[in-house]
Amino acid sequence: MTKGNHMRGKLLFIAGAAVGFVLGSRQGRQAYERIKDKAEDVWTDPKVRDGVHKVASLAKDKLPGGDKIAAAVHKAEAQADEAVASSDESTPKPSPAASPSNPS
Repeated sequence: MTKGNHMRGKLLFIAGAAVGFVLGSRQGRQAYERIKDKAEDVWTDPKVRDGVHKVASLAKDKLPGGDKIAAAVHKAEAQADEAVASSDESTPKPSPAASPSNPS
């Protein structure tokens, strides 16, 4: 193998790796966004929120140390609410024109 062919092989490998990285990053980000959006939908569902409150109340009333458990549930709930709010602020939603299902 000549020096030119060897260099060309390296360049093709690097270019292929770069293209793979970019495409993989885009797909990974889209999958992350779908998972994050679904998790937010579940967490903000009134039935889920009601269930969380019922469990905290039941723990408080029926379990030894239930006050601590209920406090931990409420603390976790507040942290989840904060995480959802901060992700909504920091993650711009794609415009409909840019979506693959709505080609321009």
